[in-house]
Amino acid sequence: LVVDGSSVRLVAGPAASPDVTVTQTYAVSTQIAKGQRNPLDAFQHGLIELSGDVRAMVVAHRALDGAHESTAAMRAATTYPE
Repeated sequence: LVVDGSSVRLVAGPAASPDVTVTQTYAVSTQIAKGQRNPLDAFQHGLIELSGDVRAMVVAHRALDGAHESTAAMRAATTYPE
């Protein structure tokens, strides 16, 4: 996920030099995508780890919220193997 100002785009593969790295299990990721778990709750319970410049995520929160909203139909149509 690349956030540049107010724009967000998905890019395949790892970032060359990410500002922030988000680490979570597949299970937590799918629970969040399905709306079964809140990302903030998962972070507060130690299920998501952040490294790097976490302030960058705070600054980009509006763009990230927009990305979440704009991918709702895609997430609803996606199946998640167990």
